[in-house]
Amino acid sequence: MDNTKPTAQILGRFNPLNDGHLALFNEVFRKADPDRQPRHREPTSEAHQICIMVRDMGKNNFEEIKSAIEAELEEDYNDRYVIIQVPNITNIFYGRQVGFDVDRIDLPEHLEPVENRTKITAEEKAKSHHFWQGRQ
Repeated sequence: MDNTKPTAQILGRFNPLNDGHLALFNEVFRKADPDRQPRHREPTSEAHQICIMVRDMGKNNFEEIKSAIEAELEEDYNDRYVIIQVPNITNIFYGRQVGFDVDRIDLPEHLEPVENRTKITAEEKAKSHHFWQGRQ
């Protein structure tokens, strides 16, 4: 991976790796690849590679998770991703208008997690704040 190229970031536990995670990775790669766009559509992302950040939850086996991700991505996306372990990140903040986009990938309903849906997600909470009005 080339650290100077535009890079997307995905943060998660990926434990266990599932079809929703794989669909997410594929969609992010597709958004930046002109050869994978529907006919006559331009890529919607400048990122040509992905930094996959695996949250350390204290019970993860990072090497097993990393190997599982590599087994799924290596054939199609060789040298277009890096997998790193990060602390148990619980909040992401940024200030001012920054030089990057924050996007949500909407997956088919059968790939979205259903547990804990009674809780308000961080995204729902963030959208309720005035700062996010009109930015969706």
